[in-house]
Amino acid sequence: MSWEKITEQQNSASINIDTNSTLEILSIINNEDASVPSAIQKTIPHIEAFIDALVPKIQSGGRLFYVGTGTSGRLGVLDAAECPPTFSTNPDMVQGIIAGGYDALVKSIEGAEDIPADGAAAILNYEINAEDIVLGITASSSTPYVLGALEKAKQIGAMTGLLLCNNPPKLDRLKIRILPEALPRVAEFVTGYLDILEIPNAEYEMWLKDPEWKNHIQLINQLN
Repeated sequence: MSWEKITEQQNSASINIDTNSTLEILSIINNEDASVPSAIQKTIPHIEAFIDALVPKIQSGGRLFYVGTGTSGRLGVLDAAECPPTFSTNPDMVQGIIAGGYDALVKSIEGAEDIPADGAAAILNYEINAEDIVLGITASSSTPYVLGALEKAKQIGAMTGLLLCNNPPKLDRLKIRILPEALPRVAEFVTGYLDILEIPNAEYEMWLKDPEWKNHIQLINQLN
């Protein structure tokens, strides 16, 4: 599959941002941010499908792990950290894994995202099992650390999902079903807004029959 990374493209709305006034710069960023909720609105059925598959596992004692690098990893760790004080959850229920560990939360660690085996090792270090859920977060959709973690999680039998801002990459061995609903006008500065992309078999078959959706879904590999 050939694909272009939206996160690496020039956003036409901000092409002259270096010459704009402060007010114009703030307006450009705010206008782009304002486009995100309507894009996410279109993905709510997909988010629902992922959550509906996740809930029984959590109720049976499974745990949710976010896995990411850089900003994506920090967002996962932040969300996990907010769950106990906001929802009174057990701190073990939702956890964040970031390439480079704690130090990567407060400073950039170059190269931490480049080794798939490190992502796989993190899955083993956290003793993730078939009852757990691993949600990879990668704005580029191709971060080796994240894909390595997801592949190892699938080998173990854990439920997996992927959040990204680009069209999906070609994943030869990673068994994940993905619906590419990339945000159409997102520049690098708003890629913190991500899209949930794993769906169950019945939902996928339903979308294939729907003229509105069938051209917007793509099966990478069959889920077990």
